[in-house]
Amino acid sequence: MVIDMPGSFADFERASVDPLEAALEAETQGATVRAEILFAQAAEDGDPAALVASARFARRRGLLEDATEQNKHAVAALSARRDRSSDEDSALVSAMANIGVIARSQGDIERSIAALEEAIRLAESSPHDVTEQLTYALDNLGHSLAHISHLDEARAAYERAGDARRIAGDPRHALMTSLHLGWLALKNSQPEIAAANFESAAAELEDDPVEMARCLSGWGDALVQVGRADEAVEKLDRSLEINKELGNSNGISIASGLLARAYANLGDGDAEQAAIEETIRQSERSGSAIGRATGLRLQAERFARLGDQVSALRSFETAEEVANASGNAPLASAIANSRRSSLGT
Repeated sequence: MVIDMPGSFADFERASVDPLEAALEAETQGATVRAEILFAQAAEDGDPAALVASARFARRRGLLEDATEQNKHAVAALSARRDRSSDEDSALVSAMANIGVIARSQGDIERSIAALEEAIRLAESSPHDVTEQLTYALDNLGHSLAHISHLDEARAAYERAGDARRIAGDPRHALMTSLHLGWLALKNSQPEIAAANFESAAAELEDDPVEMARCLSGWGDALVQVGRADEAVEKLDRSLEINKELGNSNGISIASGLLARAYANLGDGDAEQAAIEETIRQSERSGSAIGRATGLRLQAERFARLGDQVSALRSFETAEEVANASGNAPLASAIANSRRSSLGT
């Protein structure tokens, strides 16, 4: 006789019929350990949809190598199939795009751009409507191009994403346009314009915690640059809180690095140091070369202000090595300029 009661093996058997659905529900509830176990179970048989979902979860948790491998397996499995369904094409484009997103986090911008361009090609050649996946790839191509200051090309990618959303009747068209204009303005040294665009976007992002966290980080960055560090701390604290709820170590690293700058402007050395340490810790956990190089640069700048020239030089040199090893020339150049400005060497 099977006793039907909460927590019984019969309940477990029923729940384990669809581990992917259970994993997604656990992730939504913030039950990260349970979600990790269920995603692993769902992806065991190599189902591409489960691999893509599991990879996305792993990426947000900072497990970038695991996420990349799962996405590669999904791409290989789906590429071998003829006459793919709409869901299969969507998963294929998503997996390829996420390989590009992860490569950017690791500092490999060239590989990021190549993967994202391939994702776009796959989406545009699909006989199915994969607009959501196409615009995701175009958005991230814009982000990767902006990282290396190719702003005209980034703007073109954002505009293509906007056109696709408008044609599809996507209600988020105006919202995403505001976000894109904010990122471009930030990269183009126009923080006042960036702050206005991020403020406009944030008003409509309550139901999208991932984009909200990114928007708040951009908004906080812009506010620091216009000398409103106290307001920036408020935005960045909220971004940090959301990223912690999501288990997004890369997002935590970014928000912490920006908080360090805000606290430096406010003269709060203890809070600045704590934020710098969190930036480095989270970037090392996630394997983000950009995050680690940025954290080391922040530490070097703090050492320089404190008069510790030896430690400052050591941190600057390590930061430049990390940036150069990742192939991120603009970041390496910015670190070198900061070293010369801080130390005169």
